[in-house]
This record gives sequence, C-alpha cells and structure tokens, in this order.
Amino acid sequence: MAYLLIIICALALITLTTIYRVKASANTPQSRSATPRTPALNMPQSADKATEFRGKLLIPETDCCMAAHALSQITFSLQDQVRLPLAACDKTTCLCDIKLIHNRRTGERRVREDRRTEIRFAPGHPDRRQQQGRRKEDIIWSGGYAG
Repeated sequence: MAYLLIIICALALITLTTIYRVKASANTPQSRSATPRTPALNMPQSADKATEFRGKLLIPETDCCMAAHALSQITFSLQDQVRLPLAACDKTTCLCDIKLIHNRRTGERRVREDRRTEIRFAPGHPDRRQQQGRRKEDIIWSGGYAG
C-alpha cells in the first residue's frame, strides 16, 4: 500500500513538473542546445483559419515517456507553445506528435432571441428581477437572521 502511494505521488510530481516546464518554456526562449523535432504550433494567420481549429492535443507513442503520458489527456489552447521533445522526456528518440483539434461548431445554435429577454425588456412590462441579494446577510426581516 505504501509503495502504491509513493508511485502515485511520484506520478503527480512528474505531471506537475512537466506542466510547469511546458508553461514556462512558452514564456521564455528555448534554452536547449538541440533543436526541437517539430516547431511550436502558432496561431493561424488568417481569420478563417483561427476558427478552423479549437486546440492541440499531444499524441504519445506506444512506448512514450512518463511526461508525455501525463500530458496526453490535456487539451492545449492554440496559444500554448508545446514543443517536442518535451523538456522532461527521457527517451533517446521521441516519436510523439501534436494533433490540431478541429472546431466542429458551424454557427449559432439559437434559432431566435430568448423569450425571457423579450418579456423582461418589452415596453409596458415591469422589471421583475430582484434588487436585493438572497443571502442571509441581505435578508433582514422580523424574527430572522440579522447578521
């Protein structure tokens, strides 16, 4: 049982260290002497391309390092600079890949204006929204909580 707890703590530490290094490497220039296998994926140049993708996903190889395995379920935004091989990669050759996630949204899902806004802001209808809060500190009445 103690060994299992140590292994879980070690995996959590590796995951947090890798996430920190990935985020830190996005803010500072690359300090590794070796050139990365793939360049960082930047934002698309045109406005049409910006809506085409919604994020990036790290696709680890079958025999990947622990760092890639820990980051495999995380969706990165297009602004995140994810470079391969990862800073915490302990493999001699990294075959992991970065995949762009396509945006499947095609347009607005609402067919028309919400009916509540039509009623709420229509001329002749009073504003029925409450002006006071609903917390105990906000409700003061005889016999109740007065703070």
